[in-house]
Amino acid sequence: MNVYHDFFGDPDPAACEAKGVEAAACANFRAWLTSSVLAFLDTRVRNVPQARNWLDRK
Repeated sequence: MNVYHDFFGDPDPAACEAKGVEAAACANFRAWLTSSVLAFLDTRVRNVPQARNWLDRK
């Protein structure tokens, strides 16, 4: 996937597309990044077993 480093700090789809990355790739990566961050926080902060399972299978 052609995503650039700054996307991690500011996952703005318009800025991603302006860098020449396909809109679908920007949207998919943003969804993946958001899900991963939330699962990590649920695992570490709230100790949610389902979040740990989701992370382990990725």
